[in-house]
Amino acid sequence: MSSKTLFLSSALLAAACFPACAQPPAAEVRTASAASSQDASGSSLKGFFAKGVDAVLKVLRRPASNASAMKVLYPFDQTIFPKDIRSPEFRWEGPVPPGGAWTIRVSFKNSGYTVGDSSGKPRWTPSAAVWDDIRARSLENPAVFEVAAAPDGKPGSAASVTFTTSRDPVGAPIFFRAVPGGPEFPLEKDYVKVKWKLGWVSSYAPPIVVMRNQTTCFNCHAASADGKTFGFDYNSSEEDMSSYLLFREKGKTVNFLPRHVMDWNDYKRGNNVHPYQANASAISPDGKVVVTAGRALSMVAPKAKDIIQYALPMRGIILYRTFDDPTIRALPGGDDESFVHYASSWSPDGKYIYYFGSPITPQLDQLGRDKLAGVKKDDKRRLGWRDFDKLYPIRYDVYRIPFAGGKGGRPEKIAGASANGRSNYFPRASPDGKWLVYAQSANGATLVREDSDLYIVPAAGGTARKLRSNGPRADSWHSWSPNGRWLAFASKSYGQQTDIVLTHIDAAGADSPPIVLTQMRDEGGLAANLPEFFNIKPGQLEEIIPRLR
Repeated sequence: MSSKTLFLSSALLAAACFPACAQPPAAEVRTASAASSQDASGSSLKGFFAKGVDAVLKVLRRPASNASAMKVLYPFDQTIFPKDIRSPEFRWEGPVPPGGAWTIRVSFKNSGYTVGDSSGKPRWTPSAAVWDDIRARSLENPAVFEVAAAPDGKPGSAASVTFTTSRDPVGAPIFFRAVPGGPEFPLEKDYVKVKWKLGWVSSYAPPIVVMRNQTTCFNCHAASADGKTFGFDYNSSEEDMSSYLLFREKGKTVNFLPRHVMDWNDYKRGNNVHPYQANASAISPDGKVVVTAGRALSMVAPKAKDIIQYALPMRGIILYRTFDDPTIRALPGGDDESFVHYASSWSPDGKYIYYFGSPITPQLDQLGRDKLAGVKKDDKRRLGWRDFDKLYPIRYDVYRIPFAGGKGGRPEKIAGASANGRSNYFPRASPDGKWLVYAQSANGATLVREDSDLYIVPAAGGTARKLRSNGPRADSWHSWSPNGRWLAFASKSYGQQTDIVLTHIDAAGADSPPIVLTQMRDEGGLAANLPEFFNIKPGQLEEIIPRLR
């Protein structure tokens, strides 16, 4: 996704930054180096002196009709930053300055105050002190970031973007998984390389590594809305993919103990060992109930040549248990085994469970029977994801079903997220209960599909709208901040590996351009996925120690 570039003439600058019919006050200039001699990453920046301001203003006075060769790459135009985010890295491309350094200027609407600096590289990270100043002055007030290469106002030598800072904080950390990248999904021997991390958008320190060096695969993780109950889907072995960890221990260090473990395959187990999976578990807002897609099977193509793993659900019913009662039950209305049910989230009042599903096609029904009989396992052909789409066509719709204390009820399709000729999945309800954000693609429901985008729709159904924060590649697996004003999701649009991206969502459901959380990137090049906001305080859940054997 490219950012918009904006070249302002002096007249346009006045219109954008000052009230109509008002002249700007005498300029007050703060040089970034006067506040701190280093930027947030520790690299020195030269001061931006008064003559630098004059040079930038001279550039801005050239005719607006001239095309600009300079381009601000990041942040994107009209970005909305949270008030508790650390300083971002501003990046651009364009002509190399004759003097070897680009001039930088940040100005604010209704103010003659500016922040200025220079950089010998096409990037700039304000120091913490300078960013605090910028953030305070841009609070619900447009700011303009401008960068110029030529002091003589030569056409094509400057570019700018606008941004604001929201009064809404993020207010909670993001818990996520960092996994090895590469053409194929990590093998069992590579699980020890996976890291589980906890990161705050406000922190200048790297995310905390909460768990590492595990020999089993820990998958989807969830927390109750109050941050007191936590859960993990995990595979105790390559044959057992239905185990779950459910715990309420708080504090800095948490030990996973055998008493925290349950197995969803205990539902109607009998004397047989079943190869069923359980995935996408979700904990009720009050932390008293956990639901899952149980008795589930997936079609998996682990060697797809252009996606890390191609997979799609082909069986699953809604199972649940309470925290205090280990009995596993099927939810009436979500227990039809001829239909795929994949539970994804609860409504904030706990009345409904949102899931995605579809009638099981004859092809996938037979494939499931073959898997259960041990006749066939994964599809290991070396094909592209579009080829697998043609081989295994299935499209899902989004539903909600009453929980009603475990009595269930009649499922209903969510209008706008169903019957639209596309596959719709991973529905997540906003904390205020107004909105539902879900992923959409041409087929299936792979964790990170190349063609997946995020859409928003009223929680009870209505007109769906594609989020403007989608990038060109693979946007999926999203989580709402506890205050309901920020959405974090995974995207493959901005680097070699999957990143965590943040967007602001206002009361009307409108989202802002994406904020790429580069501070969440792993120093070893691991890809970040499964981002989930956890409603916890600093000092909680900083270390998880599995003691399961």
